[in-house]
Formats: sequence, C-alpha cells, structure tokens
Amino acid sequence: MTENEIDDGATGNSLTLDELREALGSLGPLELKKLRAAAAVLSRGTGCDVDEVVSDAVDAALTTRECPRGLPILVFLVQTIRSRVSNHRKKVKTSAVSIRTPAGHLDGNGMPEVVDPSPNAEAALIEREAVDRSASDAEMVRKINDALQDDYEAQLCLAGWTDGMRGQALRDLVGVDQKALDYIAKRIRRVAWRLFPKGWRP
Repeated sequence: MTENEIDDGATGNSLTLDELREALGSLGPLELKKLRAAAAVLSRGTGCDVDEVVSDAVDAALTTRECPRGLPILVFLVQTIRSRVSNHRKKVKTSAVSIRTPAGHLDGNGMPEVVDPSPNAEAALIEREAVDRSASDAEMVRKINDALQDDYEAQLCLAGWTDGMRGQALRDLVGVDQKALDYIAKRIRRVAWRLFPKGWRP
C-alpha cells in the first residue's frame, strides 16, 4: 500500500475502507442519477466522459481520499468530483500553448509560432492573488459545509452552488423544486452569516 492509500483499519473521524465500500454499495438508482447529473455539470467543457468522471471519483474515494464520518456519501463523491475536475482544468490550462500564424502569412502558410505560456511578473502576481482568493473561498466553503453537519440537502446544494450551478441544474442535483431550493438556500445563508458576519456569497 502506498502512503496515499487509505488504511483498511479505523481512521478516527473518517470511514474505514470497509465502511466506505458499504456506503458506496448502498447508493440507489436515484442517488446514482444525481451523481451522474453532478458529474455532467461539473465536467462540462472538459471533454471527459461522464461515466469516467464518476468512476475516477469512486476510485479516488477508495484510494487517496478520506470520507468524514457523518458526511453523506453522495455529498462526498460530488466534492471529490469537483476537486478532481478542478485539478484537471488547472493541468490543462498550465500545459496549454497557443499557435498563431506568423507575420506575413495571412493565409496560414509557413511555420506556426508557439507562444510561451509562461506569465510575466505582473500576470504571475495577479495569478497568485487569484489563487489566494480561491484558497480563502474554499476554506470558507469547507467551514460552512462542516457547520451544516447532517443537512444533506444543504451540503449538496452548497457543492453545486459553489461550482456555478443554478436553476434547473441545481434543482436536479438536489432533487427538489424551486420552493424547496429557496428554503435550503436560506438555511445555507443563515449558517454562512453566522460564521462570516462580514459577508459571504457563493
């Protein structure tokens, strides 16, 4: 077993491997449908197959991630998908280079020019500030998620909310109508305002 793999024994505040397998096996058709819906939304634009995204999340759950006790398995899997898709997007963005037609060859003839994607000092500073803000936002979301405790619907809504899901996509993910979703949103905001009185918004 590698150092990143989950121990098969007790892990304190996290599920053991056997408990995690049992939780995964307990997912019914409705939960699996919600999981695929979340994967489809979160991986939109990546070109990744939805079933592969779900399979990758399950594999990560069994090997490199730990599921906190009390956290619904579906919420845990959605969070895992979000994390891994986010990492995938960052890798693609980092490795991307742009190709442009060289001067004097408007018809596209000639050797293309590979543009160095390395940021200049100003761009690097802006990127670092963006990363810092992202890390701060992620920590706020984590605290809100923890404070919601066993409010499964609110945790699932928060997971989709913070990834830009709105309207029908968010209703499908949580499995409720708009009236119920509005009430869930109020529960989340109530917790967020208590934790962050200076303000927070998804």
